[in-house]
Amino acid sequence: TLRRLKANASTRSIPVVMLTARRGDDDAFRLLTLGASDYIAKPFNPDELVLRIRRFLESGEHQPAAAPMSRAS
Repeated sequence: TLRRLKANASTRSIPVVMLTARRGDDDAFRLLTLGASDYIAKPFNPDELVLRIRRFLESGEHQPAAAPMSRAS
């Protein structure tokens, strides 16, 4: 799903936080390389999840790049 979201021009700027039962460093690296904004392994602390999402939103990293303006001919 992540690969498909990041391959599509209309969805690639959507931030994705992966919540998964897989805990290996290789798994985290793979998901981040594919474009995940963050990675949280189960079991997780709900307060940590909220804090990570809040920090991400406050950082402004979730803002899509501005679309180029078209010029009228």
